[in-house]
Amino acid sequence: MGLVGVVWIIGGCGGSGSAEPAVTKRQFDASAESICRHAVNAYFQRLASRSNAAGPHANAKAGVPPLKRAASQLSELEAPDGEEVRPQALAKAIKHAIEELEGGNDRVSGPRSVFSQLDEVAQDDDLQACSL
Repeated sequence: MGLVGVVWIIGGCGGSGSAEPAVTKRQFDASAESICRHAVNAYFQRLASRSNAAGPHANAKAGVPPLKRAASQLSELEAPDGEEVRPQALAKAIKHAIEELEGGNDRVSGPRSVFSQLDEVAQDDDLQACSL
């Protein structure tokens, strides 16, 4: 066996070959969109089910539990190589909205919305389901 054959055998043994990223951008986007879509639907369902609650603050706070789940799920998502900050940025923006809601800010639309930071991150990442 010549040198080329030995190099070929050594190179092919025990190696992982061409390593593909564990998750692609498309897979990450689909997972993030699914998490956000579920959270947004649950958020608005909780608001609607508590429409008779006392005051606007009670209504706005009603949507916090699904947002907490989404923040946790997004922060645990595996990101594509080189884009490790994406899930953390989304989770951080949701956590900001949660803090605002729990602090009594009931602005859920407009430029000063509790979701403005999330909307900005979602638009930057082209994740429409994550934008409220």
